Amino acid sequence: MKTKSSFREFGNLHISFLGGNTNYTFTINGTINQAAWDALPNGLITVRFYANDTLGNISFVDVIIYKEVSDGGKKIPGYNLLFFIGSLLVFIAIAYIYLLKKQILL
Repeated sequence: MKTKSSFREFGNLHISFLGGNTNYTFTINGTINQAAWDALPNGLITVRFYANDTLGNISFVDVIIYKEVSDGGKKIPGYNLLFFIGSLLVFIAIAYIYLLKKQILL
């Protein structure tokens, strides 16, 4: 996970993934602990960014993100193609029968 910021007066920067007890130090425009990120499950994750300036003021902001790691390209995201084709064929069959009963189709 990459971070980017234009601020230069920070003393220390660290994050925690809410629900966890560990803080991870990172640098501006650097990389957050990849092993910690990889260990998180897919889904909504709250990341708390902490910063303190050179005067000792401390602040934080929570960012909620959605993590989704693909399964290595084993499937294409989207509609189930067989379900879509099957539904389309059922719709066509129902329309055909309806039109036959109404004698609209020759």
